[in-house]
Amino acid sequence: MLHNLLTPSQRKRLRSEYRLRLATVTLVAMTCALVLGIVALLPTYTYLDSQLDAMLEEEMSYRNADGELATAARDTLRSTADVVTVLGDALRVEQATALIDAVQAVQPDGVFLTGYRYSVNTGDLTVEGVAAERRDLITYIENLEQHERFEDVPTPISNLAQNADLPFMLSFPVVPVGTDF
Repeated sequence: MLHNLLTPSQRKRLRSEYRLRLATVTLVAMTCALVLGIVALLPTYTYLDSQLDAMLEEEMSYRNADGELATAARDTLRSTADVVTVLGDALRVEQATALIDAVQAVQPDGVFLTGYRYSVNTGDLTVEGVAAERRDLITYIENLEQHERFEDVPTPISNLAQNADLPFMLSFPVVPVGTDF
């Protein structure tokens, strides 16, 4: 009510002064609220920042562990492949030895074997030798055909032209057994 006693120019100045002070008080209050909010949120920020750092370190350790595990798994697979290769080679040698034993087991007295070749890729066995007589060679071929591991043993007619000391070379497939490598 006292402002009614003021002149219009004084009232106008009083109003502008009031508005300036009100704006200043509002601005100071908002600045204080902002500063108090920042101060209140600072511990939360530092806590979350430390949690983020810990999670990043844990992720890096997992990545390193995964890399080490992948390297270990790769090394294990390589060594296992090497063992399988060695075992496969040993099995092939064992199979070839068994085939040679089988070829010799059905060999009659008049047949002398001079060489063997076994192809792992084709599964063919080649036997070379000399038969004392034609009948010995025919008996040997019949014995091979009766064996369970040999099939389609050829009878070389050109080798039967002589009666004695017949050189021969027989090449025939072997029936696979067990695991193929």
